[in-house]
Amino acid sequence: MRLEKIVCEQFRRLSRVAMEPAPGINVLFGGNAQGKTSLLEAVLYAATARSHRALSDRELVQHGAEGFYVSITAAGAAGRVTVDARWWQNQKRFRINGAVPDRLSDLLGRVHVVLFAPDDLELIKGAASARRRFLDICLSRVHGGYLRALQAYRQVLRQRNALLKRPQPDSTLLESFDVMLAEYGATIAWERNGWIARLDTAASALYRQLTDGRETLQIRYAPDIRDTGQYLDMLKRSRENDLKSGATCRGPHRDDMRFQVDGQALEMFGSQGQQKSAALALRLAEANLTREESGEEPVLLLDEIFSDLDEQRTELVLEILPQSAQALVTTARPVGSLPARLRNARLFHVINGDIITHG
Repeated sequence: MRLEKIVCEQFRRLSRVAMEPAPGINVLFGGNAQGKTSLLEAVLYAATARSHRALSDRELVQHGAEGFYVSITAAGAAGRVTVDARWWQNQKRFRINGAVPDRLSDLLGRVHVVLFAPDDLELIKGAASARRRFLDICLSRVHGGYLRALQAYRQVLRQRNALLKRPQPDSTLLESFDVMLAEYGATIAWERNGWIARLDTAASALYRQLTDGRETLQIRYAPDIRDTGQYLDMLKRSRENDLKSGATCRGPHRDDMRFQVDGQALEMFGSQGQQKSAALALRLAEANLTREESGEEPVLLLDEIFSDLDEQRTELVLEILPQSAQALVTTARPVGSLPARLRNARLFHVINGDIITHG
């Protein structure tokens, strides 16, 4: 898949810009706070209807503006697709090839992108909720059955939690919710288990390349309920605690995954460099699995991927990037200090919210 055109208006630091990325690597260079990350965020928003940084869409509006507009056009195996995203008067509106989708979830999988950002360190050392969100986004893009099970599970979970907060919950209704949670939860756990096993294989190989074969990465699923066959029984046994807390205490909404390097817990004992390499290997593994599932090479959005890397590690990163993938790479480093492969790529100078094709 290849992005052919990106248009942004009043999005973050970008007042009104348009760019046409080339196949292969595109480098967006410039100082800090000039709009480089804003462009990657805009592409991600148009492709997935969400930002990786903002808690609300209102945060994405340029200061002093009343709304924003983003449009991306991409070409893939299924043809050309244009996604228009607009936020105005506290409402988001999307169009796919000019038509309004029935549901925002219909957007997923139309334009495949994978973002690596400095915040991805939270996938390694942050809260479990960040890792569950990562899994949900990955699987929802490529497995429609997972997305449907996840949406249904969340709806039933909200209903069950609301019921638990009542002074005298209806036990018959609770039992019906338990049956539905067990059904949807088992599907979610099955899909997550398979996906994490594949992530482990792909990310471990990539991490070995990043460390020049010196270290071994392992990724393991840490489900809250290990035996899905006991799911319904577990909900019954935890009902007393659920009633006391007014919330469902067991289930895939409490799942996690663990990272180890050479047998040691990465979040506790790993260095900053090891954690960053693991996060990058995880994202590139996500790209590999997305390609296997969809048949499309996702566009790589790589935000400051080379910051804090020495020359040797930078070359290792470049070696493992898929040669056939289109990539948008941001950097605050001077162009002259970049490796030759980046200097010879399509260069875009980002300055004061404007994008200038360089050379």
